Amino acid sequence: DQESLVHELNLTVQHQNAEIEILESKVDELTGNFTSLAQTVELLLQASTFAPVDDCWSDVDELVPCTTAVPVVPTTPAATTAATKSRPPILHAVHVVYVSRSLLTNTFNVTVNASSVLGGELHYHYTLIQANSSGTKVFGIPSNSKHVTFSTPLTRDYFIQVKVTDNAGVHATVCFLPETEATGAVAEIACPVAASRAGGAFDFATSEVLDALL
Repeated sequence: DQESLVHELNLTVQHQNAEIEILESKVDELTGNFTSLAQTVELLLQASTFAPVDDCWSDVDELVPCTTAVPVVPTTPAATTAATKSRPPILHAVHVVYVSRSLLTNTFNVTVNASSVLGGELHYHYTLIQANSSGTKVFGIPSNSKHVTFSTPLTRDYFIQVKVTDNAGVHATVCFLPETEATGAVAEIACPVAASRAGGAFDFATSEVLDALL
């Protein structure tokens, strides 16, 4: 009986030793994997740069994220090209010049100053929005040029909303309406006004107006 017990104890010890060897092998494998992972992370950190606080931007179009905790992989030419292509046209200014007045209308010239980082032809779209109408009274101007001449009723003020679209027709920039939108829209250029009193006070006789209408 004692010999049998000793034999069983020896078998148990051998079995436990085998399990210990298997566990040690797994520990060595995990240690090797961890070392390899640590080396990979170190190489990535050496190849990356961090965005300093001064270079943080809130603009979604910027390539540098507003964080200093995540490494930023240096920008590739392809990434720069893609970001450039995603930028809408830049609306620099909208110039309105009063031209003349008749018994019923005012006439204005509009010139738009806009550009695009992509180059190519820009497309222009004009909309007249009557002031104090909450955008309910809208009239289109049939022109695709950066220069346009149009007339408005003598007794009404109109915002001239200008929309500039890139050559591909994908991205557009629109001036903002002071009545309904805050500065800081896509274009920080306010839509100008074609004012009813641009030519001065009205001095027409009622009979002259009626003659023009009839």
